[in-house]
Amino acid sequence: EAEFFTKRDLTEAIFRQGGTLEMLEANADSAESIANIKRVTSQPDPPPKVFLTKCKECRFFQDCHARNVRHPIWELKRISPEKLEELAATSVEIEDLPDNVKVTDKQRIILQSVKTNTPFIDHEKLKQEL
Repeated sequence: EAEFFTKRDLTEAIFRQGGTLEMLEANADSAESIANIKRVTSQPDPPPKVFLTKCKECRFFQDCHARNVRHPIWELKRISPEKLEELAATSVEIEDLPDNVKVTDKQRIILQSVKTNTPFIDHEKLKQEL
């Protein structure tokens, strides 16, 4: 009797690529897991988005989070996972964040540059370099 399918645990490979298995939490060996996979993949809408700092390195980033987003909050340099989650609750688009949002000074420069559509130029630093 020929075996057409082989069973391989790809969990680690998926996590190394930046993917998540948040929707498939059941044990991969159980019938419950298979039912959960069928339930998730047969839904008309995609599962809820999970916002992680490593999302921006994922090859599916554009399809998952950044579709129709000009400046995602991941552009705010050195954003912590906690701050990312906090901001994502408001918006994933920098432009839509409130002006009084608490961010670092460097993140504030990016935020203002995006909101005003004006590049930031540090004239003092430029003078020093020239």
